[in-house]
Amino acid sequence: MLSFVLLQRPRACLTVKQTMREPVTHWMMSRTLGDVEATSHEGRSRLGLLEGYVSLVLNAVLALIKGVLGFLTGSVSLIADAVHTLSDCLSSIVLVVGAYLSRQPPDEDHPFGHGRVEYISAMVIGILLGVAAVEFGKESVYRMMEPKVVQAPLWTILVVLASVLVKIWNSLFASILAKKSGSTSIDADFWHHMTDVLTTLLAVVGMLSASIGIPWLDGAMGLAVCIVLLWAAYHIAKESISPLLGQAPSHEELKEIVDRAMNVEHVLGVHDVVVHHYGALRLVSLHVEVSDNLSPVFTHNIAELVQDAVDQTHGTVVVHIDPISSDHPLYEVLTKGLDEVAKDHEIIDSYHELRIIGDANEYSLVCDVNLVVEPTPELTKELRQHTIQAMRERFPGLRDVTLNAEPLFVYSARMAKEG
Repeated sequence: MLSFVLLQRPRACLTVKQTMREPVTHWMMSRTLGDVEATSHEGRSRLGLLEGYVSLVLNAVLALIKGVLGFLTGSVSLIADAVHTLSDCLSSIVLVVGAYLSRQPPDEDHPFGHGRVEYISAMVIGILLGVAAVEFGKESVYRMMEPKVVQAPLWTILVVLASVLVKIWNSLFASILAKKSGSTSIDADFWHHMTDVLTTLLAVVGMLSASIGIPWLDGAMGLAVCIVLLWAAYHIAKESISPLLGQAPSHEELKEIVDRAMNVEHVLGVHDVVVHHYGALRLVSLHVEVSDNLSPVFTHNIAELVQDAVDQTHGTVVVHIDPISSDHPLYEVLTKGLDEVAKDHEIIDSYHELRIIGDANEYSLVCDVNLVVEPTPELTKELRQHTIQAMRERFPGLRDVTLNAEPLFVYSARMAKEG
């Protein structure tokens, strides 16, 4: 229960207004950022350097204090905690190096910039935690098998408990900066600091093992520290590897993009939304549907309006125009018919980009389809036959359907709204 309480994200409850109530953090952020936006490449880099340097100094002092007290008292759990705090110094160094590298401008070999160094930094922090966990897990098991008496005077315990207060502030400091900047590496350092709070409390329990007549408890607490570190290492690695592999955008992000595009006049639909993240840089491409009766110049102007609407200061937006037969007399009923076909087939998300070739008596359809699985040529052929059969039962004038199945990395408007 203690680990659950301590490892909850305090920043999840922090609003910007609440952030400003912490005067030291607010002052540091103001001096560091100046007029730079916190979520920009430069802003994230500056806040990463700030968090890294502050944590480096605090953890170096705390590691020294814990290490000295651990050797004086013979507490393996406290020594393990001291090394954990020292690993916080290493993670802060990784954070600082990553912040310097990520702020490098785009070059010929890296045209999208170096923002993903942020995720690599977070992954390295997770690896450092994992290595420390394994080493002290082995030492703790050995201490449980051959317990040693730990003598810890009251003043030593009080000093260690005082260090917990410092780490709690350090954790909240990293939490606020991570929330303000959206930086994955600062977020990883936040988790590192929070696990240090828990491991120090467990170390205190281990230091009391002799006084309560349970000498093996020190080793047990060291093992508990190992488990906490492994959990944190797994969480950090998971959060950093996913963006490197091409993590899907959140439904909130997709909905924001679709809503902004749909608010532009003459836009009839949005689909094929693709989002790439490179640290603070976001690359977005999307298809918007407009009437096929509009002129090329007019549709080009619509594309630029959508681009301006979706652009989020640190993003680059590419808009593709899809002309649809919205003025055809059968457009509405055919669209509803395709929606009904989609609801009847479990792997079909939606049809879109509908073009109707022919008059109201005899016609063919050309459209795209979003699926909930990755399409294959065989599956696309099967879906085409299913669509033709289902639509002909409703519309006898239908002659043929040309169907294009979209890959999974593009998103439809319905996916965004129903997420």
